[in-house]
Amino acid sequence: MRPRSDTVEAAEQWFSDHWPDDLVWPDGIPRPPKSKPQEAA
Repeated sequence: MRPRSDTVEAAEQWFSDHWPDDLVWPDGIPRPPKSKPQEAA
């Protein structure tokens, strides 16, 4: 069974948003831009 692309993309986005600024992003993996913070309702 292969992972769904939307699940993989969501995981990549989560890691990008939570990756520490002082750590280098892994080579060979394109990093999505960080999400903009959502305003509280």
